[in-house]
Amino acid sequence: MSGGSFDYFCYRMEEVSRQIYQKYTKEEKIVSSLMKDFAKVMHDLEWWKSGDIGEEDFLKTFNRFRKKWLKKEAKK
Repeated sequence: MSGGSFDYFCYRMEEVSRQIYQKYTKEEKIVSSLMKDFAKVMHDLEWWKSGDIGEEDFLKTFNRFRKKWLKKEAKK
């Protein structure tokens, strides 16, 4: 089974992040970057749950996101 367990939500997130990035405020660019990075997490979660990748691959992506965006949480 290829992806699709969450109706490819990650691709919609990527699309919205590109639309937001077209705006010019600093806050919009930050939100866009966060969404783009989280879309990668959702992609790998979706593919893991569909059996296309292993848990280890998902965890690598998740941990990269956590280190970048959840710095306080990551220190626990």
